[in-house]
Amino acid sequence: MATTITGSSLTTSSVNSTTFSGDGSGLTGVIGTSSLGTTGYQKLASGLTIQWGLAYAPSTGTVTVTLPIAHSSTTYSATLGNKHTTASGSGGSFGYVHIISASQISITNDYSSTNNSRYYYWITLGV
Repeated sequence: MATTITGSSLTTSSVNSTTFSGDGSGLTGVIGTSSLGTTGYQKLASGLTIQWGLAYAPSTGTVTVTLPIAHSSTTYSATLGNKHTTASGSGGSFGYVHIISASQISITNDYSSTNNSRYYYWITLGV
């Protein structure tokens, strides 16, 4: 059964596929909620929340990041990527991410050279 959504409402008893038209206003509960930006989140209707951001970690130091919203119960995964400021990068940078709780992660910059603070992109998945 296919369901077509027009305007801002959805009524169906069984959905195998969905087609959206219009601006989707009023469908927040169906699609989920979000806060989009450099740091933000997308909470899906299934309960899965994807969160992301950019954090600054001092040279050979650790920073604690408070997530935009706390996961309701569990943070399943946290990933980390190094932000290079030049096209070729500026050498290796070793960062680690640790899940502290449903609302916090920590990022460690383990680059052993002096004055090598780094920015890291992070992503978490949880419910």
